[in-house]
Amino acid sequence: MIKPIFYASVLLYSISMTGEAMADCTTNRVNGGNTLNSLLSGNTICVAKSGGGWESQEEHLANGQLWDYKLGTGDAVDPRKQLGTWSASNGNNAAVTYTYTAFGTPAAHTYQVYSAGGSNYDFCKGSTLVASGTLKSGTGAGCP
Repeated sequence: MIKPIFYASVLLYSISMTGEAMADCTTNRVNGGNTLNSLLSGNTICVAKSGGGWESQEEHLANGQLWDYKLGTGDAVDPRKQLGTWSASNGNNAAVTYTYTAFGTPAAHTYQVYSAGGSNYDFCKGSTLVASGTLKSGTGAGCP
């Protein structure tokens, strides 16, 4: 009787875990050819807050600019704003580098990107998950 309860508890725990805990920064890496650049260019990565809403809506413009959609271009309180730039190295060791310039001193961060199924992706530094997001096709409209 203890075994079924234990296994049911483990199953329920794993189902209720957040994407961060379930992330796998070792398999399904987006690389090879021009795959990473093609994936991000002209699209938005939506990162959800744990309590609802959007932590980040980063638009990857095809010209290398990185924008935060926030509440949109016309919003008087929290308008869309350029954060900096992005670039993707490609081939077998593909990685994306974000250079944030909107916060004073430029800061560059490089991540490997892993498919987490469907339109979900994990951004990792080595084997450490930094963020999980959903790819939204296009830019300029915010996250759903």
